[in-house]
Amino acid sequence: MGAAALVVLGVTGCGPTSADPAATAVASETPDASQTAAPSTAPDASDPPATGPTIPPGATAVPAPGAGATPGPDGPTEAAALPTTTAALDEAITFDTGVVVEIVAVDAITVTAETPGEMDGPALRVSVAARNQSGEPQEVDSAVVTLITDDGEVGVGTTAGSPSPLSGMIEPGATVSGTYVFMLDPASGRNVTVTVNYAAGEPLAVFTGRAP
Repeated sequence: MGAAALVVLGVTGCGPTSADPAATAVASETPDASQTAAPSTAPDASDPPATGPTIPPGATAVPAPGAGATPGPDGPTEAAALPTTTAALDEAITFDTGVVVEIVAVDAITVTAETPGEMDGPALRVSVAARNQSGEPQEVDSAVVTLITDDGEVGVGTTAGSPSPLSGMIEPGATVSGTYVFMLDPASGRNVTVTVNYAAGEPLAVFTGRAP
């Protein structure tokens, strides 16, 4: 009886130990997640952000052909015209700023070139005075004076003939003077218009008359 029990135990211990075939089939049919996962399209946080081409310092970006700037709906804006007051050559013009501008004299002269770039020839010398009747100093370093004839010929400013433009600061109650020389051929007896802008952005004084 004891021998029979040993035989039964021995047969049982030698039997197969593998898992159930059905369970094995299910396990083999389940795909491995690492083998079937679709590649991710999300950027890796460690990747540097994408940027456009860099421009070295001091360089200017040049647009591609046909990619010029688009003008605004109203187009370019023009500077507003300055207020203008007109008078005869022998009259003074007083502005609301308290500055009084006048043409002191217009003389026909002949200039001689003294430095390179200058020319000999007839010219008009225009003497201008600016008086400050306001209570504040007025600066005239940016003063501009031009001359044109009634038939459209422009007097060409020159450094010949010793011009001395308006400059400096005009204190309240003070007057400063300046001279300007314009090449013009012929110069004598011409009808001219002299425009004086005593300071940038300020009104224009326009004088018309006949040169001597």
